[in-house]
This record gives sequence, structure tokens and C-alpha cells, in this order.
Amino acid sequence: MGLVKQIVEHTHEHALVYRLLVYIIFFSVFFTLVASSVQLYLDYQKDVRQLDAIFVQIEQSYLQSLSLSVWNLDYELIDNILDGIIVLPDIQQVLVEDENGRIIARKGKSEVVQVVSQRFQLNHVDDTGRRTSIGAVQITASLAGIYQRLKERSLVILGTQAVSTFLLAGFIMFIFQYLLTRHLKTMADYTKNLDLDHLEEPLLLNRPGLLYTKPDELDKVTSAINEMVEKLKESSQVIQVKARMEGELNAAAKVQQSFSPNRPTSLEGFDLASLFFPAREVSGDYYDFIRINQDYLALVVADVSGKGVSAAMYANIARVLLHDKSELILEPVELMRSLNHRLKYEIIGHHFLTMSYVLLNIPNAEVTYANAGHEPLVLVRNDQSDCTLLKPPGYPFCELRADKFDERIKQEKYQMNAGDLIFCYTDGLTDTLNERGDFFGEDRLYSLVKKHACLSTNEFLQTIFEAIRSFQGNTDQTDDITMIALKRTNRAQAGPGA
Repeated sequence: MGLVKQIVEHTHEHALVYRLLVYIIFFSVFFTLVASSVQLYLDYQKDVRQLDAIFVQIEQSYLQSLSLSVWNLDYELIDNILDGIIVLPDIQQVLVEDENGRIIARKGKSEVVQVVSQRFQLNHVDDTGRRTSIGAVQITASLAGIYQRLKERSLVILGTQAVSTFLLAGFIMFIFQYLLTRHLKTMADYTKNLDLDHLEEPLLLNRPGLLYTKPDELDKVTSAINEMVEKLKESSQVIQVKARMEGELNAAAKVQQSFSPNRPTSLEGFDLASLFFPAREVSGDYYDFIRINQDYLALVVADVSGKGVSAAMYANIARVLLHDKSELILEPVELMRSLNHRLKYEIIGHHFLTMSYVLLNIPNAEVTYANAGHEPLVLVRNDQSDCTLLKPPGYPFCELRADKFDERIKQEKYQMNAGDLIFCYTDGLTDTLNERGDFFGEDRLYSLVKKHACLSTNEFLQTIFEAIRSFQGNTDQTDDITMIALKRTNRAQAGPGA
């Protein structure tokens, strides 16, 4: 059992070599059989042609003498002629008949099978040239000799081919094992034991280099594997860096999410909702609900140019600075000017930050708003006659416009009536692209806002967002989307705006 197990293991270990051996033997046997069959057929045809030549020889050399002997009834000469014919190769029997079909002479004995016969007429020609039939001679030849010779030749051919095939197969198997399969096993063991943490050792094959001077296919495969290992090493480093960056981005995203505001729990007479969908892990959009006191609530929507970490960093700077201006938070214009004096040192290069700041006087239902280059507030009055865009003058926070920011920024006020809706958003909404490359656009947005302003703010924002997703199709989201909806309900207010 141990020997059988070793043989099986050796066969599995060198399966390619043994498959090659089987293929060589199979095709060699097949080729040998075909070639031998063709050769034997040609030999058979040659022997048959030789037998035909013997019949021709008999006709040309013996037939005239035999006719004369039969005419003269010279039986001794007939017997001598038959002795000369019967000794020819493969001739088995000779029969001489008279004109009445009676046998007058016989030599040899005919077998029943594997014979071929030929009959010749015996004629006498007199002095006048008249031909008279005086009998016939029938010559029977045996094919057994031909078949026996073919059998012997086939055995010789098959034996010779079998020995040469096995010798050649053994030699090829040895060469194949020495030149290829042992190196394939080395490659397989090397690749099987690859470890991403230990990729220092290259693949080396034990090839003395005595039989070849130029790189061959094995050298090319070895080089390809070593190049693959180098790329794996580089990819492993990139993956590690990427994993670390993703971890840091996820941590930053969690921190940024922790800053996301909660909707005020007590906002009598108003319905407030928000939706925020970042395009990446961290966002350059910033929105906030700042409950200043019992009577005032600030709504902030800001958008930093660009995406990713740098945009998120500037957005967080704006958040920190905004919460640090508590003494100015009730004066939108003064708050914006103060932010500009700080942000012009923070936002450098081509970056810029836009912001809408809406201050809601809850008892009076009055909003005071300023806009630093941001998208306009969209107002839908309770009669839903049309959308009104609220956008007082103002530049974005940026290095280019910092010196002219203070004189440009203005604020406006609006008294909200029951059923009025104010909608704030970032440009990621209108810049959404579909599969044809079309923008969602302001016109499509304003039409949806007007059509669905009668809904609650949660339902309203969900409807807008579903319309965006339907328009977008399978196109990836390219920018952050932030939406805030503020609606005055029909309930009476305590203040003068009631």
C-alpha cells in the first residue's frame, strides 16, 4: 500500500509529464498504425503485381512450348514444363486439359481459400497459319505466402516502432522534466507561498545556462512573476496608505456627522426639515440650526468650492468662526462682515465659500436674511402664485473679493404669512447631471418647489430628492446636496406677526 501511495503521489506531482507521455504514446501508436497500414497495403499491392508478372512470364515463356507438347502428345516434355512452372514463387497448382476438358497433366495441389487462378488457351498453328484450339492450362497461385510475408513485416514494423516510441517518449519525458516541469513546480511553490508582508525575495530558477544563451519563455515568465511581485509590493503599500486614508476619512466623516444639527424640538407655528447627501465621505456643504434664545432661530446653509478634505476643512472653519460670533448672531450683515475679516486669512488661492444666513423671529414670523454669493432663497407664498427668489447683494467669502465684501453685503426682511414656504439649497442640487449630460437646473427645481409647496416640509424635501434621483438615473452624484425647508403653519402666533 505504501508503494502504491508513493506512485500515486508521484503521478500527481508530475501530472504534466505523465500526460505528455500518454499523449506521445497515443499519437505515436496512432501514427504507427496509420503508417504501417499504408506500408502494408503498398507491399500487398507490390506482391500482387509480382504475381501478375509471374502469370505474364508463364504466358510468354511456357505457353508456346506447352501447346506444342500437347499437340505432339509428348507427356514427358509436358511434365518437364509443368515442373518448371510449379517452382515459380507462390504457384501452387498447374492443370493441363485437352480440347474436351479432360485433365491430361497435373502438378501441385490447390487449396480452397486464399488462391487466385488464371486460365490460358492452348492453340496449334499449322503451316498455313490456321489456329486450332487443343486444350487449356489453368494455373493456381496461393496468396498465403503474400499474407505471411505481410504478417512478418507488420510484426517487424510494429515492434521497431514500439521500441523507438517508448525510447523517444522516455527521452522526451526526461528532457521535459529537466527543462520545464521542475521549474514550473518551483514557480508554483513560489507563487503559492507569496505573502504580502514578505515580498523581498525574487523568484530564481536553477538553470546553469550551459545549454542556452538567450532568454527563453521560462525567463520571460520568471521576469513577469518578479514584475508582478514588485507591483504587488507597490500595490500593498498603496493599499496600506489608502486604508489609512480611508480610516482617517471615515473618522473625519464621523466627526463631521457629529456636527450635523438636530431640528429644533420646539418651533411653535413653523414646520422645519432638512436633507443632506454628501457626494464623498466628507463634505464641503455646511448647514446649521442655531437656537439663539426662545425667540430667535438662525438657519445657515454654506457651500465651499471643491470637494473632499480641503472643502470639509474650510466648511468646519466657517462653522467654528460662526459659533464664535455669538454677540453678532442677531445682526446678519455685521455677522457676515466679521466672518469675512477672519475667513480672508483662512480661505486662500482659488477656493471660495458661499453662505445664506436666515434669522427667524419666531413670535413675529419675520425673517432677516443675508446672502454671501449663495443660491437664492426660494419663497412660495401661501397662494402659490409663483416662486420668488430672495437674494440680497453679497460676494462669496474669498481672497479675491475680501476687500469689497463689506460694502457689497446687504440684508433684507420678509414677513412670513401662514402657508408661506422658504426653501434653501446648495448648487449640488441644480448641478445634478443625468446620463445625457443635462443639468437638473433652476427651472426644473422652481417648478417642483411651486408644485409641491403645499406638502409638509419632510414630504416636500423627500419629493424633491426623489425627483433628483429619478432625473440622475445611473449617473454618479458629483456634488454635495443640502436642502432646508421652513414653512409657517396655519396656527395663530403670539407676536405681532400673527
